[in-house]
Amino acid sequence: MCTLVRYVSPANGLVRTELLELISLDATDCSAAKIYNAFKNCLTAKNIPLANIIGLASDGANVMVGKNNSFFSHLKCDVPFVILMQCLCHSSALIAGKACEKLPRGPEELIRNIATYCSGSAKRYAQLCELQDYFHVERKKILKLASTRWLSMQQCESRVLDCWDVLLYFFRIAVVEDKLLAAQNILAAMENNYNKLNVLVNNSLEDVNIADPNNYLPAKDMILGTECENYIKNFSAEATELVKNKCLEFYITAALEIKKRLPINNHLFQQLKSKGGITCSNRRIRNKF
Repeated sequence: MCTLVRYVSPANGLVRTELLELISLDATDCSAAKIYNAFKNCLTAKNIPLANIIGLASDGANVMVGKNNSFFSHLKCDVPFVILMQCLCHSSALIAGKACEKLPRGPEELIRNIATYCSGSAKRYAQLCELQDYFHVERKKILKLASTRWLSMQQCESRVLDCWDVLLYFFRIAVVEDKLLAAQNILAAMENNYNKLNVLVNNSLEDVNIADPNNYLPAKDMILGTECENYIKNFSAEATELVKNKCLEFYITAALEIKKRLPINNHLFQQLKSKGGITCSNRRIRNKF
């Protein structure tokens, strides 16, 4: 178990993060009690009082932060006032994952299939590069969408959109030359305007009753961004309503997951002074807090 400690340096008053120890665990028994005891023994050996701990930052694994019989529940018994900060990357990815379940699966499958087809053969990759050169566009590799929470789907979507016109020509040629069903299916999906649209789409929250439909804008009043709004101008009323309702489901699920997973009701974080992007990016100012 990798154990890091974050503290305020007495030498210069800056916040520092350092490796405390790589704690060896018994792989046959990684229960919360065993993990906590190993952690506690590590601190005892280094003469670090548990009372010095003010917070725990961890991923969202149940063994670490579950309500009952977790690492955090054991720690809270010894340090009653300790606060918990779950990994924001993990929490944000879970939020996005839940929200994306409300979106049509077609565009995601299209992105996966394009990447698989292009990366599955050195010849196909070379042909794609030739087409990019022919159309005088920058050579860009099609990113493969992974299921891991650390890879952003947005990067893959943006790359496909950047190469959209070239990919259309690529698969039109592939259908004729390769005569593969996979190429035919990808081309048919790309020529479906609804799929491209879904790739393009991409008060204090705690006081809002998300379950109340009266708090939602009517679908016709939803703003999806200039690019999407221009794209759906020629859609039928039924198709436009379907698209906007799917986006609404996405937003609702994302809001519910944010309330569930992020510490928006934590009084400590509410009292912290907000720091804007300009302030945080200024090293001279940042060193003061």
